[in-house]
Amino acid sequence: MRVGLVSSVYPPEPVVSGRTSTELAAALQAAGHDVTVLCPYPSRPGGALYAGYRRRWRSSAIEAGIRTIRCFSTISKHSTMASRFAENVSFGLSSTLALLRLRGLDVLYLNTWPVFATAMVVTVARLKGIPFVISVQDVYPESLFVQRRRGAAAIGRVLRAIDRWSARGAAAMNVLSDHFAAIYRDDRGVEASRIHVVPNWVAESSVLPDREGGLAFRRARGIPEDAFVVAYGGNIGVAAAVEQLVEAWQHIPEANIHLVIAGAGASTPAVEALARRIAPGRIHIHTPWPVTETASVLSAADLLALPTFGDQSLVSVPSKILSYLLAAKPVLACVLPDS
Repeated sequence: MRVGLVSSVYPPEPVVSGRTSTELAAALQAAGHDVTVLCPYPSRPGGALYAGYRRRWRSSAIEAGIRTIRCFSTISKHSTMASRFAENVSFGLSSTLALLRLRGLDVLYLNTWPVFATAMVVTVARLKGIPFVISVQDVYPESLFVQRRRGAAAIGRVLRAIDRWSARGAAAMNVLSDHFAAIYRDDRGVEASRIHVVPNWVAESSVLPDREGGLAFRRARGIPEDAFVVAYGGNIGVAAAVEQLVEAWQHIPEANIHLVIAGAGASTPAVEALARRIAPGRIHIHTPWPVTETASVLSAADLLALPTFGDQSLVSVPSKILSYLLAAKPVLACVLPDS
């Protein structure tokens, strides 16, 4: 078969859903299928174009043995409705035009930005009669509502209608949880037989407990070996509520208790400023966070923190939980009971 895969995040971006896209593409190719990936130029999670890349409208190359077409999109350095919308729509437009140029596709797998970018690709797939599978990483527009994004409520009905139209045309829907499945079955009206719960995954070997690496990380950061360390590792964005984790440290008395925040994202400057004000000697910001250091950072901790913003835990599944569990450390998750 000729398979097209549209992914809004893709290596070298260290995002779990991007890695699942590339592993899926590699597995399909290894099974004898002809695979083409459409993806943007890498900028996540820091909101800056990676070194060695130059944005053009479109460029094609063989990356890790896969034909990869990089498509233009704006870069969202700050997590605002305007910047996210521009990133979503620009990649939706460029990936759709690239898709129009491809011939003879038998199936499409969509792991692209929700609602707008998805609907653009779905429109082409329907016009060309290509069956497609949609992967749902976060439920939109509900995710906008729980983040209290300005203007989200006003367009919520329209966004939900667009998402419903896209979902009902899919040959299959891959969702991350039973709760997501219920939303697409009961609210979007998708037949239950076409909805499949497929959790994200990471390679077991990617996060092996590393005691020596953890101790070395502590020493490099000036954290005493006998300190109690709480660590957060992942995207520092609105939905992650990392600011609330930092603010909690003003209620923890001066003691040998340290907080490590490893990651990058739109909220990084605000988190760094807050940490300097509240507990500069006991809150350590490690950014940018190379994926190769994941095991060392998580192994340096005694407790791993998983904060979420508002009702976010009902409409997203933070992929960091996979690495947390592989690190074999206790996890403190601030989530709703029904999540």
